[in-house]
Amino acid sequence: PPPPPPPPPPMAPGVPMPPAAPAIPKGPQLRGLHWKKVSGARLDDSLWIKLDEPDLGEAIAQDLRKLFTVKPLGGKKGGNSSAAVSTPSKKVSLLDMKRSQQIQIELSKFKKLAAVSGQMRAAILKMDEDVIKAEDIPRLRACAPTPEELEMLQPYLTSAVPTDALEPAAKFLLEMATIERLGQRLLRWQSKLAFPARIADAESQVRAITAAVECVPRSTTLKSLLALILNMGNVLNEGSMRGNARGFESDVLLKLSETKSGVTEEHPNQTSLLHYVAKVSAERRKDVQKQLKHELRMLEEASALSSAGLIAELDSIDKEVGSLKSELPLFEASASDMDRFFMVMSKYCETASGQAEQLRQSVALMHAGLKSLSVYLGESATATEPEELLSRLNAFTVSFCKACRDNEREEHMRKKKELAQKEQKQRQGARKVPVKPIATANHKMNQIQNSLRRGEFAMMKKIQEQMSDELNLKMRARRQNVGDD
Repeated sequence: PPPPPPPPPPMAPGVPMPPAAPAIPKGPQLRGLHWKKVSGARLDDSLWIKLDEPDLGEAIAQDLRKLFTVKPLGGKKGGNSSAAVSTPSKKVSLLDMKRSQQIQIELSKFKKLAAVSGQMRAAILKMDEDVIKAEDIPRLRACAPTPEELEMLQPYLTSAVPTDALEPAAKFLLEMATIERLGQRLLRWQSKLAFPARIADAESQVRAITAAVECVPRSTTLKSLLALILNMGNVLNEGSMRGNARGFESDVLLKLSETKSGVTEEHPNQTSLLHYVAKVSAERRKDVQKQLKHELRMLEEASALSSAGLIAELDSIDKEVGSLKSELPLFEASASDMDRFFMVMSKYCETASGQAEQLRQSVALMHAGLKSLSVYLGESATATEPEELLSRLNAFTVSFCKACRDNEREEHMRKKKELAQKEQKQRQGARKVPVKPIATANHKMNQIQNSLRRGEFAMMKKIQEQMSDELNLKMRARRQNVGDD
C-alpha cells in the first residue's frame, strides 16, 4: 500500500478550529464569488441570522453551473472518459484576482529568494536583515493573510487536502499562516529597523533647537538692535503710558513693518519703522545685515521644528518598546536557532529603552534652555510652544535683512537719478556753436521793409542794389552753364 501522507503544518495560534474540510465538488470548475463570510459573534443580532432563505431549486442551480463554468467538463470531442481523467488538474483559486495580483506583484520585488520555497519563511523567522530590508517589511505586511483568508486556508492546514492545485499567491499565504504571530513579528521588526533613523532625527532636532537657544545671548548685533528699537519706541511713545519703557516683549519685532511714517514735502516717500531702524543701524555699522545673519544662522533650522512633535515621537517610541516588552514572553517558548525573534528583540528592547531614556533627558535639557532664554529676554513663559520665541526672532532677522536690501536698492536708485539729472543739466548748460545766417531773398526783403519803416531810405536803396547785383551774378552763371552744355 502507498505510504501515509505527511502530517499537516502547524496551525497559526489564535485561529479557532474550523469545521471539517469541505468536500471538493466533482464536475466543472465554476467561477467563484470571492466574498468575506460573516461568522462567529458577528452573526448575532444581524439580519443574516433572521433570513428565511428559500431553496434555489435544482433548475436554477443547474442553470448557474452552465452559465458560470470556467471550462466545460470533459476533454476534446470524441475523447473517452479515461482521457478526461488523465487531464492535468486545474488551479484552485481561493483569492479574488485583485488580491492575487497584489501579492504576486509585491513578491516579485524580492530578487534574492523564492517566495514559496521555505526561504521567505526561514528569513522571517531568523530575522535575516541581509535578505529582508527595512523597505521590504511593509510589503510583507500587505501580503500577510487576513483572518478571512486564514479561515479559507484552514482545510489545507488541518487536513491532508493537497496543495499542489493552489495558485502561487494562495501557496504563499499558506506558508505565512504557519508562522506564529506573523503580524506582531513584522510590526515589531519594522519598528526595530526604523528605530535608528527615528532616534537620529530626534537627536538632530534637539541639537538644532539647543544651538539656536545658545546663539541668541551671544549675538552682540541683536543686542544693539534691540537697544536701538527701545530708544526709538520711547521717542514715539513719549507722553503716553507706553513711554519710558526699559524693555519690550519680542512680539513687537514683527509689528515694526506695520508702523508707517507720514508723507510730507520734506519726506514725500512713506517708510516703515523697520526700514528706518535698518537705515540707522546700517549708517552706524555697514555690515550689520551680514553680521546679524551670521550670528543668528542657527535660528533658521530651529524655527521650523516643534518640541511638541519631539515629545510625541518620544512617547510613540516608549509605547512601542513597552508593547514589545509585554509581548516578548509569548515568543520565549519557540525561541531557537531557526526562530530568533525572542533573542534579537530582547537585545533590541534593552538598547532601545536606554537610548530613549537618554533622548528624554536631552529633551528636558532643551526645554530648560528654552525657558532660560525666555527669562533672558524678559518674555512671558509659553507652556504650549516654548520654541515660538525662536521662530519670532528668526522672522525678525529675515525681515530686517530684507529691509536693509530694500534701503540699499532705494539708495542706489536715488544716486542714479541724481547722476542723470546732473548730466542733463551739464548738457543744457554747454555753449552752442553760433550758426551764420544764410542771406536769402526773403531775408533781404525783410531788411528793406524794416528800413522803410524806420525811414532809412539810403539803406533801403543800398540793399536793393545788392539784391540786383546778386541776381545778375546768378543769371550770368546760369547762361554760362547753358552755353557749356
